[in-house]
Amino acid sequence: MNDNTEKQDIILKVERLEKHYQLEKVTIPVLKGVDFEVRRGSWVALLGASGSGKTTLLNILGTLERHDGGEIFYESRPYSEMDRARQVTFRRDNIGFIFQAYHMLPELTIMENVQLPGMFQGRNRCELRSRAEELLVKVGLGHRLRHRANELSGGEQQRAAIARALINAPSLILADEPTGNLDSKTGAEILEIFQRMHASAEHPVTVIMVTHDRSIASLANQVIELRDGCICEENDLTDRGIK
Repeated sequence: MNDNTEKQDIILKVERLEKHYQLEKVTIPVLKGVDFEVRRGSWVALLGASGSGKTTLLNILGTLERHDGGEIFYESRPYSEMDRARQVTFRRDNIGFIFQAYHMLPELTIMENVQLPGMFQGRNRCELRSRAEELLVKVGLGHRLRHRANELSGGEQQRAAIARALINAPSLILADEPTGNLDSKTGAEILEIFQRMHASAEHPVTVIMVTHDRSIASLANQVIELRDGCICEENDLTDRGIK
């Protein structure tokens, strides 16, 4: 692979990333010069204990928080050049979020919840409904389209959250402990959906998933382990066939 092809293959590049929080007169460092690259189509696990900085890092990658030092490049474009309006557009068009809490609007049906990001994009409503139904069928909720969120189990709501994250065909999925609120059996089912989504996407989808569980991290093909705001270990597992 030549240098130009390699550069085109990198969807995210993080350089010397720093983040701190101010608590009265005390500065608390959270990220301390983090560096890594993510190839397009990878499944990356951000592994670490509570307080290691992994969720803060995910929020910064998703432009939900600003960094205090260093830089992030998305397809060679620096995050620092985006004002708030451009961040909103960037998130809407390029990123799908899946959180530990499902964030479903209880007054809406699952179909309506899944369609919301596409409505903000101004897409044709008929096409959007068709796409939402297709995604919900793929995640096993074809029989629940007109049910409200509070009528679904936690696992079903997380399936709907995956469909919602995919509605705008993002190139990047950011998932924060997506099985954290689920029992082990339901969590395994959700991870199977992630594996199918990653393996058979209509276009290359890059997944970055926060977890504290090494068995979940082993499903990824790139593992970045954080400890006290620094990368303590990074492994590329692609050559071992772990997808």
